[in-house]
Amino acid sequence: MAARTGCGTLGLGAAVLLLAACMGATGQAAAAGCPALCTNCTAAGKCTACESFDSTTGRSMSLDKATGTCVVCPALCADCTSAGKCLMCQPQDWITGRSVAMDKVTGACVLCPVNCWACSSATRCTLCAQSDIHDRALYLDPASGTCKACPENCEKCDSKGRCTKCEYSDYRTGRTLTLDAATNTCLQCPERCATCPGGKCSRCLAGSYRDADGSCKACPELCAECKLDPGSKSPTCLRCDDFWAEYPAYWDEPDEWDFPVYMDKQGNCQKCTNNSWKGGCTRCNQSGRCVECHDH
Repeated sequence: MAARTGCGTLGLGAAVLLLAACMGATGQAAAAGCPALCTNCTAAGKCTACESFDSTTGRSMSLDKATGTCVVCPALCADCTSAGKCLMCQPQDWITGRSVAMDKVTGACVLCPVNCWACSSATRCTLCAQSDIHDRALYLDPASGTCKACPENCEKCDSKGRCTKCEYSDYRTGRTLTLDAATNTCLQCPERCATCPGGKCSRCLAGSYRDADGSCKACPELCAECKLDPGSKSPTCLRCDDFWAEYPAYWDEPDEWDFPVYMDKQGNCQKCTNNSWKGGCTRCNQSGRCVECHDH
């Protein structure tokens, strides 16, 4: 539904909030010679078309054809009969932002409970929002009809509040999370571990290697992939980073301050410091000499 005013055509939410200011000094809009809130009327002053909204209350309007007057609809109602019976509710309350639904018993438009997207009454939710203001996942408690928060670090949980899927990582520590099937809680994996079923690390994060004690350690500087050979104390680099950024950017493409990285003859990753991306170099050989350039 849109409101037709001297300021133009506005959407439903904008109309409610801005209509009073738009009307300015006249208070309620009315066509010349017509009753208040009437946009068109007969020569006898009988209204034939009403304003979409009452600028004083922000409520929707309906035309009573029998009397030729404009009727103010009930609160939170988008459309109503000439007798004032609501036919359709607003999708949400533009002041609080909460969803609105028609109470199946009373027929009145009511605010749904907090964190609720759809409801059957003011106290009974049927569909919860994805998360609350603290960014915690929500689930619908069928017993109370309210939306409750899932356990910490949980992305999804069942109707009893038991976690069924964890977030990828803990936002405070950055560690990967795993679901403990026995307790339905999310546990933090060991440091630099990518997956840890049952709390035991099964795979290290990229740029890490499995040490002799089973823990995940960081690969040497500039090394993208490495491994620890049996009996060795130091990891062997298998692949170097493509570029080294003096000033790390927020995108994947290299910029003018980046330098290509190469593996020297000793198997160590080095910065090709004499040949930057700005200078046109994209790859160096084992001696640090540029062997490939970009064309832009």
